[in-house]
Amino acid sequence: MTKTISEAPFSRRMTGTERRFLRMPNANVVLALRVDGAVAHDALAGALSWVRQRHPLLGVRVQLGAQSEGRFVSDNVPAIPAEKRPRASEDEWIAVIKQELARPFSPECGPLVRLLVLEAPAAFDLIVTAHHAICDGRSLVYLARDLLDRLGAGKDGAPPTPLRPVGIAEAMPASASGGFLPRLIIGLLNWRWRRKTIAFDQDQALTLHGRFWSANTPEVEHWALTPAQAEALATACRKEQVSVNEALYAAFLQAVGEVRGVSDSLRTVLVPIDLRDRLTQDVGHAVGHYASAIKAVLPALSPDASIWQTARDVRKTVREKLTDRQAFAAQRIDAVSPSLMDAIVFAKHGLCDDPMALRLLKRSGLDRRLTGVLLSNLGRMDIPQTYGSLELHDLIGPVVYSDGADLVLEVVTLAGVMHLTLSFGETTLSRKAAQDIRVKAMTRLAEAAGWPE
Repeated sequence: MTKTISEAPFSRRMTGTERRFLRMPNANVVLALRVDGAVAHDALAGALSWVRQRHPLLGVRVQLGAQSEGRFVSDNVPAIPAEKRPRASEDEWIAVIKQELARPFSPECGPLVRLLVLEAPAAFDLIVTAHHAICDGRSLVYLARDLLDRLGAGKDGAPPTPLRPVGIAEAMPASASGGFLPRLIIGLLNWRWRRKTIAFDQDQALTLHGRFWSANTPEVEHWALTPAQAEALATACRKEQVSVNEALYAAFLQAVGEVRGVSDSLRTVLVPIDLRDRLTQDVGHAVGHYASAIKAVLPALSPDASIWQTARDVRKTVREKLTDRQAFAAQRIDAVSPSLMDAIVFAKHGLCDDPMALRLLKRSGLDRRLTGVLLSNLGRMDIPQTYGSLELHDLIGPVVYSDGADLVLEVVTLAGVMHLTLSFGETTLSRKAAQDIRVKAMTRLAEAAGWPE
């Protein structure tokens, strides 16, 4: 019998942004940490029990209603799966990340998170995989911090105070309102759609998952800037009055343009946004899905422009859209029938031929590549390096696989070290092309910032 654990009951309706990921075949988020020290199996089990009580979404399954609406519930959910095995090689964690991106969850059974520990002499790699419906990238870093904190503390410490995972839909500011007309249009669409009585189950989701991953091969590149290099870049950005994020975008946009040529998708950028500080309720360091993105179309990219010129173009174009209404625009999907959301996903991958779903797929633009570069920068994360006898010294991710972008760059800075992770699909971008893009982008940044070798 599968083991379950005792904890405070939890139940909450899934928001639209959480629910839309449910049937997506590429909804996993993976974070890998390299740690000096050792961890006993009983210590890992205790730490997992502690973080599950602190973060309720780590102990849920999804219950679907009559109209395919989703609800997180915590009854009869097994313990978080945790596997330990010897590390086969220094770079095994890269191979594991790629496997974890393509390994499905069972949302109806739960939980929507799992762990793998690769053990080496006096060190281990901790790989955390979670479903995007319950987390964003920042959440996984908070989760990893809490896990390491408990592992370093051993059996000591008080029971956790749960952090309530507020849903975005219940904490949006009034300034985010989309108005009456969009709600009316969505209401009419829902009415027409529900008359069709179309719904999709887990077996169909697994068929979709198999089709997607037979056609997509994820690749991952990882590197880091030293504290001196990261500080030189930050100093140069302050001097040029742009953000580090804008400079990174500029460097990679120019590099992709040089390697692959400038296209409309390259000029269209999706900029992830952390919504935590915009919500009307304080969610703190809760594990949950609190991310959104805005779409912006840049002016023509000039091959002769400096990084700083392109960074200022990014800044001007993006900042004009950083209003609450734009930041929360994606939350309007909360009003869309969940089975219609599913139908659009299935239609995208050739498993739903309903005319209405196909028409909405094309109208949304999800039937084609949305952007050339998707860049998510978590910035400086104020989390410790030392946890008792454990020492955190390297990180990959949080990694996602997107079929709407040529490449995804994830950036997070810990203890002054800027960790950069590039994910892409070999079906659309060869490893050589990705490596050329990386080298050209970093060369541009090094020359512009004048950082030390």
